[in-house]
Amino acid sequence: MQQIINWEELPALRLLLPFTGGILLAIYTPVNWWHLPFFALSLWVCLLLLGNWRLWEKSYGWQWLFGALLSVLLLVCGFSITQQHRQLERPGHFSRFLSDSSFVLMRLNEPLIEKDRSYKAEAAILEVHNGTSTQNTEGKALLYFAKDSLAGRLKYGDVLLAKARFTNIAPPKNPGEFNYKQYLAYQQIYQQGYIKQGMYHQLPVNTGNRLFSFVYVLRTYFINAINRYIPGADEKAVAAALLLGYTQFLQDDMQQTYSHTGTIHVLAVSGLHVGIIYLAAGSLLFFLDRRGRWGIWVKMVLLIGIVWLYALLSGLPPSVSRSAAMFTFFSLAQLFNRRTNSYNIIATSALLLLCIDPFLITRIGFQLSYAAVAGIIFYQPRFYEQFSVQNKYLDKIWQLSSVTLAAQLATTPLTLYYFNQFPSYFLLANLVAVPLSGIVLQLGFVFFLISPFTPIAKLLGLLLSWGIKALNTYLYYVQQLPFSVVQGLSVSHTEMLLLYVFIALATFFFLYRQVKYMKWSLLALLLLTSGWAVAKYRHLQYREICIYQLKNATAIELVKGYNAVVIADSAGMEQFTDAPATVAGRPPINKRQYLPLEPENLPQTAPTPTLFAQNLFLQLPFLQFFNHKMLLLADSADYCPQPTAQKIALHLGILTQNCNAPLEQLQHCFTFDTLIIDGSNKGWLARKWTAEADSLRIPVYNTYEKGAFVRNW
Repeated sequence: MQQIINWEELPALRLLLPFTGGILLAIYTPVNWWHLPFFALSLWVCLLLLGNWRLWEKSYGWQWLFGALLSVLLLVCGFSITQQHRQLERPGHFSRFLSDSSFVLMRLNEPLIEKDRSYKAEAAILEVHNGTSTQNTEGKALLYFAKDSLAGRLKYGDVLLAKARFTNIAPPKNPGEFNYKQYLAYQQIYQQGYIKQGMYHQLPVNTGNRLFSFVYVLRTYFINAINRYIPGADEKAVAAALLLGYTQFLQDDMQQTYSHTGTIHVLAVSGLHVGIIYLAAGSLLFFLDRRGRWGIWVKMVLLIGIVWLYALLSGLPPSVSRSAAMFTFFSLAQLFNRRTNSYNIIATSALLLLCIDPFLITRIGFQLSYAAVAGIIFYQPRFYEQFSVQNKYLDKIWQLSSVTLAAQLATTPLTLYYFNQFPSYFLLANLVAVPLSGIVLQLGFVFFLISPFTPIAKLLGLLLSWGIKALNTYLYYVQQLPFSVVQGLSVSHTEMLLLYVFIALATFFFLYRQVKYMKWSLLALLLLTSGWAVAKYRHLQYREICIYQLKNATAIELVKGYNAVVIADSAGMEQFTDAPATVAGRPPINKRQYLPLEPENLPQTAPTPTLFAQNLFLQLPFLQFFNHKMLLLADSADYCPQPTAQKIALHLGILTQNCNAPLEQLQHCFTFDTLIIDGSNKGWLARKWTAEADSLRIPVYNTYEKGAFVRNW
């Protein structure tokens, strides 16, 4: 049977697998196995002392030992490198030395990003000053500067002595929210600080790397050129994202259009951009091909330098780093007349990037980029050869379609797992978006080159604006088609892996036509569908009460199966519009019904929701959802004027809208399993109620401190 992949030709892939296993072990296991490196190294030393390796390798019975121990060593290397990258665990991390009176010496690691009320930047904390003592430190923090004219002048590499109030990055407060705390932790950022106006002093030094300083200045120049010469707000935003990977100008609706049509990769600087840069630069440097061996060397060095310069300009996202590394290895192989294997090049680039930063493996862009390029290399030739198209134009269309199908097949399990949606018209969208974005890219790079010449720059800026507007308009109409995106496709981690197993086994069957692969693929599909059937049954029985933590707002969501009723005030309704339909551990919500909750309406009876029929009783301030009885206080009415002989037993008491709720008096009439204080109350009042409830021995849950209250059964 012919092998799909010859493992003998893929040493980098065989090295990558155990190395990646060690990284994943270090990231996802809570135990710090500090003794593991010593154990593996001692095994390796013992084996080296046994004698001649060649004799061991020639002996059939012992060949596996060398490979096994090498794999163990690589696994340990991946584990150890990952542990070493955890800056928080180092003894010199700045968070260990902070106090209320601390001053910090810091260096800005990037240019400031302007927000609505502040400037944001990542900074390295070099020293912590506590009175007369100074401690050299390490570690990074996310800093916010109060807006003023001085802060706006700060740039990459500036060194500041500042008085900052540092806090831990907050975890997500509500179900389904993006875990920004974990995202930053994987980048070794665990603290954020706010610097008030006048509470810092800029030192007359700049310790930034000269190359990065040049790159940031150049990127700022290009962004200013986009703002100056390209008309249209959406067009400027897409141009900055498409050409430079700068997404600060993008609006949510524009990102949603590209996401729902399966063309979000167009906005993310990727291998397409690097390929165009590589080919364009190679064409401009054609004259070096005639200069002999030294000319080829100079050309390759310049090409590699240009590719990595563009990668730096775009901020080194995982997809661009992968592309730049692959082009580098391909160029070096050509330079030394070495035969290349695409899979080996992919594995080598991944190994290099993970050695530099093992936490890249947690980035969605890294996973999707490598899955897409591997899928294109493996599946595209096999898809393309299925149909022979004589017309050259139709052949080009089929070639592009086969690339899109290959990338989509390889990335679909990941996109379902992370985004819970599938773009139905991804092929239709990409057939126009990819070639049109390629034209825009080439025009954009020419635009950057001639941007100093105003008349020509204006003309090219206008052409770019028309091209981007045509792209946006086309994708907008694709998005408006019926069933353009299938949402609510919740896939667990295990189900994602089963999907990949099914795709792999089905691929083996179509390649080798052996029944065993069909049987195994059907078994994987059976396991997958059985899991979905069990989940469907559990989802139908699912019940949940969720009291959200929203800023100055109240929102209570009652979930039954795939439907939900949201009881919220006007501010809560406004903030709840962005609530995700899919939350881990909960059925995807197909339909939501919104009921207004306004203080002036209390205690009038709210309309009975039709979604839950007899399972929801709502006569404010009383609320019952199935067997859970609740008291919802949102005004200053006295609901317990005098003690009662028998107290009313309630599951939840909910204090909202800064209501006048004397807890001791309420205790005369009601008993609560839990008293909940939501985000619509002032912070000081929430703290006061929390302390009072503790003194009265009432179980209390403050959403300010703990996030949303969730009870499911």
